[in-house]
Amino acid sequence: MLTQQEQNIVNFLKDKSEAYWEELAQFSKDPTRVKLKSIQRAVSEIKKKYKDNNMECPIKTNLTRLADQKIQDPETSIMINNQKLVKVSRPVIPQDTTKQCQKDFVINKFNRQVRSKNGVRTLNDDDFFVFEYIYSNPEKVITLEELRDKVVYPQYGSKLPARWWDAIGRRVNNIRRLVPELRDRLMTVKVGQNGTGYLLQ
Repeated sequence: MLTQQEQNIVNFLKDKSEAYWEELAQFSKDPTRVKLKSIQRAVSEIKKKYKDNNMECPIKTNLTRLADQKIQDPETSIMINNQKLVKVSRPVIPQDTTKQCQKDFVINKFNRQVRSKNGVRTLNDDDFFVFEYIYSNPEKVITLEELRDKVVYPQYGSKLPARWWDAIGRRVNNIRRLVPELRDRLMTVKVGQNGTGYLLQ
C-alpha cells in the first residue's frame, strides 16, 4: 500500500507527538532541495491511503515548521559564544552543540550514505546501522555489548550470530575501509579488563 519513502515517514512519526516538517526532508530523494509542499503532499497522500482502505492512520503527530516557532519571552536571553539565545516555545538544541565529528561526517539515513569532505560513500544496511548508532553518540565509548543490544539484536533477534562480537568488529572494519577518513576518527578502545568499545572523535 505504501511506498518505501512513505513507510519511512510513518515509522519516523508514529510514536512522536510533535515534530518539524523539516525533519521529514531526510526521507526525500534530495533532502537538500526538497520543497515543503512536497513533504506536506507526501504526508497527505499517506493519510489518504489509510482513509481509502478504512484503516486508522498511525500518524497523530502535530507537525510544525521550525521557522514558525514563536518566542515566548523575548526579554529572557543569554549570551553564549557571542550568540544571543532566547527562550522558545519548544526546546531547540543550539547548533554549536553539534560535535565536530558530526559536522565532518554527515549521514543520509534514506540512502544509507556517509558524506565527508572527500565525497559520499554508500554502506550496506548492517554497516550503516552500526555507524549510525556510533555517530549518534559522538565522543562516547560505545561497548560491544551496547552495539549488540541496541543495533544487532533488534535486527537479528533470535538469529543473533554465535560470534556476534566478531560480526560487529567486521562491520566497524568495513566502515573504516569504505570511509577512509574514519580510520583516524573511529577508535577502538579497551573497556575494563577484557572489554572492547568504539569511540568517534
